[in-house]
Amino acid sequence: MKERPIIYSTEMIKAILNDRKTQTRRVALMRHLYLRIWTQATHWEMSEWSKAPLKELPLGYPIEDVLDCCPYGIPGDRLWVKETFQVATLVGDDADEWWEVEHERLPKEKPNLDYWRIHYKADGRNEVETWRPSIFMPRWASRISLEIVNVRVERVQEISEIDCEIELGQAPYSLGDNAYVMFKELWNSINAKRGFGWDVNPWVWVIEFKRVA
Repeated sequence: MKERPIIYSTEMIKAILNDRKTQTRRVALMRHLYLRIWTQATHWEMSEWSKAPLKELPLGYPIEDVLDCCPYGIPGDRLWVKETFQVATLVGDDADEWWEVEHERLPKEKPNLDYWRIHYKADGRNEVETWRPSIFMPRWASRISLEIVNVRVERVQEISEIDCEIELGQAPYSLGDNAYVMFKELWNSINAKRGFGWDVNPWVWVIEFKRVA
């Protein structure tokens, strides 16, 4: 079993904690397949493929044969979730008194949890003024682990209505025809500026997961 980090927004964190979000779709890139195709590719080809979306497989590989190349893992692997957070430290004997810890003072290894505390933005602690971006969250600060239960590849527009609702973290059958529109807007807000908008219809990794203790 391998562990890998994955980033989610505050709203998606809330949905995961409520067990409403159990899928994620991420753009599939040619560089994800480099281990499989490296020995038969020229340097120029690898350079071009490293930047390209997964449009078709080189060397005649069926798409099903590359699922083990998924950069997020295979069934049985785990993802540890990065989210917007703040590290705080206990002041004196009063557990309700906290002060912000500057970035350079963050411990490099797992802290003594009787001394260090983590605030998570998804928990609604809006009184905390300074939040640290999720990309900077260290492994020991993560509170959510996800076990991958299935991986597949498909075009993003092949998503079903029910999967749109799962991706959006909504209750099943709660959005109806609006599910596609809302998911399309969410997808474009994240991926259009990268050149992988809805209308491009890129191949995506579909990762299904469950939350574990």
